[in-house]
This record gives sequence, C-alpha cells and structure tokens, in this order.
Amino acid sequence: MVDATKPNEKLKVAVLGKAGPCLWVPEDQVADVQRLLDSHRVPYEVDTFSMSIDDEPAQVMFDFDADVDSVALQALLDGQP
Repeated sequence: MVDATKPNEKLKVAVLGKAGPCLWVPEDQVADVQRLLDSHRVPYEVDTFSMSIDDEPAQVMFDFDADVDSVALQALLDGQP
C-alpha cells in the first residue's frame, strides 16, 4: 500500500525489539488500513492520537501483538495499491 503522503514510498511495518510490529499510517489512510486488516482478521490497536513531526502530515500508529508475523503483514500491505 502506497503512503498517500509520499507517493514513491510504501507503508512500512516496523519491529521494535521484543514488542510487536507497528505501522505509522497517514491520517487519511487509517480507514483503508483498518478495512484491510479487518478483512484479513489481523488483530491491532490504533492509537487515539496522531502525530506530526517537522510539519509532515499527521500519522497514526497501529500496534500489533508480538505474535503477528511482521513479514506476512508487510506482504499484505504490499499487495495493495
């Protein structure tokens, strides 16, 4: 799935140590990502706030349990336009 704020970049799953994967998503794409994850029954939590750094568009973080396969999650996102 392409990052709507950076058309030449895809959304990237991050793995931070022993915690589960996470994903920063532009505010405008939150609903699309939620629909995709829900349709594939991927459990997640969405932060209730958004963050903007250096005047970049605001982003929302999706958190995933440690047992969510980050590689499979990235493949799911990469399979979307």
